[in-house]
Amino acid sequence: EYDMPGPGRMPFSAAPDKDGNVWIPNFGVANKITRLDPKTGAMTDFTAPNIGTAGIHSAVPAADGSVWFTEQATNKIGRWDPATQKITEYQDDYLPGKEGITSGGSKHTLRIDPSGKVWSTGSPLTRFDPETGKFTRFMEISNTYDVETLSNGDVWFTEPGPNKIGRYDAKTMKITQWTLPTAHA
Repeated sequence: EYDMPGPGRMPFSAAPDKDGNVWIPNFGVANKITRLDPKTGAMTDFTAPNIGTAGIHSAVPAADGSVWFTEQATNKIGRWDPATQKITEYQDDYLPGKEGITSGGSKHTLRIDPSGKVWSTGSPLTRFDPETGKFTRFMEISNTYDVETLSNGDVWFTEPGPNKIGRYDAKTMKITQWTLPTAHA
């Protein structure tokens, strides 16, 4: 066990990087991601520039050494740059009339596909293209929880409200969903 380097933390879903470090999102008011070196126990914080509670829920290292993360409370994703050790945030749009509330847009769990695009669950399922700086929203998938990317580019996700799992097929660019056999699973 490791003590977090400061108060007000809610460490969440840590993920290892290619160098053996572990990246920890700090959900709640801390607005930080933390890098843990498990060999030494040293922890380094990196603060998101967001003003107010970001609700960092997911932090995932990418192949290039960067770390992408979600800000659930602000409908943003962020990227930590290993060269500068600075964070850049990317704001997604809210649904009209629902600005600033999670039903109008939120980011929850994040994964990076083989092409480098960033997928995030929340309201709705989204894909961010770092090259263009644009979000693609899959409005038919309104409230997702988990997401996994495969080496072939396919993306699997969960949609707990309607009790479904789904897949985005990278070749056909179509979404297929299945209802789970157990009600309220």
